[in-house]
Amino acid sequence: MKPQYVCANSFAEGHASVCKGESRWYMIDTTGEVAFGPFGSASDFEDGVVSVWHDNGPALLRKDGTIVQIRDVDWLSNYCSNGRIEFALSDTCGYVDRDGTVVIPASYDQASIFSDGLAAVQLNGRWGYIDTNGAMVIESRFDAASFFKGGLAYVKVRDKSCYIDVRGNVVLETAFKGGFPFSEGLTPVYIEEV
Repeated sequence: MKPQYVCANSFAEGHASVCKGESRWYMIDTTGEVAFGPFGSASDFEDGVVSVWHDNGPALLRKDGTIVQIRDVDWLSNYCSNGRIEFALSDTCGYVDRDGTVVIPASYDQASIFSDGLAAVQLNGRWGYIDTNGAMVIESRFDAASFFKGGLAYVKVRDKSCYIDVRGNVVLETAFKGGFPFSEGLTPVYIEEV
């Protein structure tokens, strides 16, 4: 493909979002042909859908070209994971499924993407984890929480940095400040200079 876009994202699930300028986004296929669009914005396909801005509001585009408008939300995430997409409404967060149906009502102060079947959610200043049905599976007891990767998530409790498993058990305490997801048994850490 010859250079012709103001911005182009990586291919995902056979398509890439590209911008031709003036907030005109399209989804192209691997041959460079425009498959869908134009949209006001477009992210990347994940789990068979992509978040787009269409007809003055957030929407989900399916691979077959069907567009599902998402009404009555203030914001819709660009990420679909474990069949759930985070949304915000009046300073609370919830989740819709790939059909745009609210499956977890907006009742959390903050929320993260689903990973390993769980999502970190904040309620009354404390973080815990819910499953894809919205059931609280790890109680809200953390000061900070990240998403799970490879069965581990970084959390912070009373200035202690820890990693927990999907049952909420602390499996690693660390003196390092901050934490990132493990990958291939390793994770980067912050080291304070003295």
